[in-house]
Amino acid sequence: MIAIIVIVYVGYWILNFTILTKEGMNAIYMSNSFRLTLDSNIIGPDEDPSWPEKELQFLNQTGRSLPNLFEKFLEQHWVMFDINRKSIGDHPSGSNWLTWPFLYHGVIFYVSTENNLSTVIILLGNPFVWYLALTILLMFGGFAIYSLYSDDVPLRSQSYLRQGGWLVLGYACNYLQFSMIPRTCYLYHYVPAIFWNLLLVGLFLDFAIKSNRLRVIVCCVLAVLV
Repeated sequence: MIAIIVIVYVGYWILNFTILTKEGMNAIYMSNSFRLTLDSNIIGPDEDPSWPEKELQFLNQTGRSLPNLFEKFLEQHWVMFDINRKSIGDHPSGSNWLTWPFLYHGVIFYVSTENNLSTVIILLGNPFVWYLALTILLMFGGFAIYSLYSDDVPLRSQSYLRQGGWLVLGYACNYLQFSMIPRTCYLYHYVPAIFWNLLLVGLFLDFAIKSNRLRVIVCCVLAVLV
């Protein structure tokens, strides 16, 4: 299983290097030899315009060649790690990981100032989806705690708890890791975690619809919200 995951991951990057051959502005973080493997070399504001020719002369003089796919793979990952390691400090769109489930702080998506008029577009999640997911998560947690101290939990509810437990584990693994990450984080880092939370919502709705008592409650709540 691990071998399949590694093959798929590395294969994705090989495909990425093969298809995406144009240079973007962020390519300035890569080494010059890496950038020479790309088309349309962009000259940064503080760069010597003749750097491509000088880099080729250096490679020819030292007998070195352009990096192969494996070397580009290693350099790409090192640069990603190094940039994330240094991405520490205040940012207008940055937010604390504890606030993400409450949709407290969005991400500034666009800013424009014309004729003394400022326009700001802030990227947020859907409040209905966000708070529905949070509500179901809290309800599941309460139900799980109740089941620990109750001896009369039906078998169907026990199956629901087992399945939901795996989804909560996936949610926790994708969410709680950010409590240990010192770099600046943003609301979109919560997206993988909320996907697991939404799977739990689907599981709960399936459980509720098949239960006569809960079916009426769920339908009434959804009717009010929608």
